[in-house]
Amino acid sequence: MNPIDLAAGFFSSFVLRLNPNRSAQIAPHDGPLTLRDLAPGSHGRVTGFDLPAEKSHRLLEMGLTTGTRLQVVRLAPLGDPIEIKVRGYHLSLRKDEAAGIHIETEKTL
Repeated sequence: MNPIDLAAGFFSSFVLRLNPNRSAQIAPHDGPLTLRDLAPGSHGRVTGFDLPAEKSHRLLEMGLTTGTRLQVVRLAPLGDPIEIKVRGYHLSLRKDEAAGIHIETEKTL
């Protein structure tokens, strides 16, 4: 594939991600659903963590505990960080942190 086709594919997916009229969808994935898989506007509940102890303790201290409901507010232009609304405040997380937070969506609640 030539570089122009690669760039066109990248920018078309980038525009889809930024389109505010796009309905919230869950990205395709293998394994358990994580916070990183949720699209802006999606709601979910924390079901567990797969992170090093220091990172999970920091998230627990900020109120992101098992059973807590959250909403993905928006993604930064390149997808990192991810802004979520949890317990009435906004929290920004890196993609690697979000990938370690297991979620169940509102549809499965």
